[in-house]
Amino acid sequence: MNRHTLFVIALLAAAISIGCQGGEVLAPVTGVVTVEGTPVVRATVMFSNDQKGVHMNAVTDEKGRYVVRMANGDGLPLGEYKVRVCPPIQDHPLGPIKAPPPDVDPYVNIIPVKYRDVKTSDLTLTVTETSNKLDVDMKR
Repeated sequence: MNRHTLFVIALLAAAISIGCQGGEVLAPVTGVVTVEGTPVVRATVMFSNDQKGVHMNAVTDEKGRYVVRMANGDGLPLGEYKVRVCPPIQDHPLGPIKAPPPDVDPYVNIIPVKYRDVKTSDLTLTVTETSNKLDVDMKR
């Protein structure tokens, strides 16, 4: 390697280490997703803040609970988030898809369409430094 290449590598390493040191404060975000009181399994809860460029997902467990986890820790940076809830992703076999996958997951159609799009979902969350809980009980 020549000196120019070594200089560029050193410059990139310095930029990466500076960028990774001071990150934003993360605050814990948890909750439960239900439809009329019934927990929704494997739903994807999506948090979006366009100004910060933050778009994070959390998947619910068998009791409808979720915890937001980012690469640099649990939670989300402080701020306002639009929230939507999407059904579980359907698995399909590898290779060309000749037909849509069968609707075998009972949770696919349980989430009302209103909550699946940030334009129609009325769900929001203001993340503060204290504990942030967003329980979603959707109505059909």
